[in-house]
Amino acid sequence: ADFDGAAEDVKKLKTRPTDEELKELYGFYKQATVGDINIECPGMLDLKGKAKWEAWNLKKGLSKEDAMNAYISKARAMKREQVTKKEKRKPKIRQNLALLWYNHITFAQMFEKIVQLRERALKESIELSCE
Repeated sequence: ADFDGAAEDVKKLKTRPTDEELKELYGFYKQATVGDINIECPGMLDLKGKAKWEAWNLKKGLSKEDAMNAYISKARAMKREQVTKKEKRKPKIRQNLALLWYNHITFAQMFEKIVQLRERALKESIELSCE
């Protein structure tokens, strides 16, 4: 259940993982679901296939259970990292709103700026809150 949930969480990440992260996840996933690599290395012209093969081959000898646990840990870490990045952006929006208020901007100007900040936040998938 945790393994399937972690696999779904990876698919739902807001930003695409790096190639290195994808290869590591792929290796753990294949080792967890299939076991030791059981296919031949693709030819040198199949760059994607070769990268996947190498990622899986690096996990050779790892038990299925250990591979599942490693996959779950990696997926959770990636999810936490994205949440942390999102949290770091929140204070900037609050600071901008406070600065607008402090500078005695008219209500219409403030409203326009709030709309702009909200649009930026939505574009960046940031949750706005008035804490």
